[in-house]
Amino acid sequence: MRTLSRFFLILIVARGATAQSLTQRILGSDGVVDVVYPSRPETCGDGRSYVRGVFGSRATTYEYDSRDARGLCVHGPAHAAVTVMNGEITRIRLFVGPRDSTLAARTIRATPSETAEWLEHIIESERSPLASQALLPLMVVDGVTPWQALLNVARSDQRPVDLRRNVLMWLSSAIDARLGLDGDDESDDAQVRAQAVYSISQRRRSESVPTLMELARTSRHAEVRKAAIYWLGQTADPRAVNVYAELLGLR
Repeated sequence: MRTLSRFFLILIVARGATAQSLTQRILGSDGVVDVVYPSRPETCGDGRSYVRGVFGSRATTYEYDSRDARGLCVHGPAHAAVTVMNGEITRIRLFVGPRDSTLAARTIRATPSETAEWLEHIIESERSPLASQALLPLMVVDGVTPWQALLNVARSDQRPVDLRRNVLMWLSSAIDARLGLDGDDESDDAQVRAQAVYSISQRRRSESVPTLMELARTSRHAEVRKAAIYWLGQTADPRAVNVYAELLGLR
């Protein structure tokens, strides 16, 4: 009987540890915490100097220190290096690939769903620099499509304008991929058309936003539509978010 009671006590403790949120686990003590989670198959890095992946419509490399010699681009896992000071998260930095375990005081392994939930919460509630730092780590979470959460942030006038612009930039890449606007036309005509869209974006908002909205929805030129989608987002106008939701097939 005593052995059976001990078994149930262990089971209850284990369940309590499982139920503990990822945020609580990260804030357990100060220092650098390495949050390890599955990354998208197309994302790779050397765990130190750069991250490469297909973000939305194109392949992009985020380079941390050009002085470092790049190592092999290894596909996963993702490492969110989280700095905790006085019980608060002060910095988040993404690495992908092999990571030196001595660079972190603690390592926490997380599932894609709990990682996405944690990062989305930071983007929705934390101050601007930290919220912006959480965007790239969120983009590489395997099997997660965070567009609805990002649309909610973009719609909130409680969030800083610079963060909303960053969010809309990521959403514009998602739209490009969804609409198949992932080719780059290098012809002179295409570049002139894209430059014309930029010129429109520099006009007064009362004039530029309706025009950009129309071009984003209906232009038959891929480079015009792509440029209009991007520059429309950079206005951070509430109407832009509704167009983005429409083009993403969301509410």
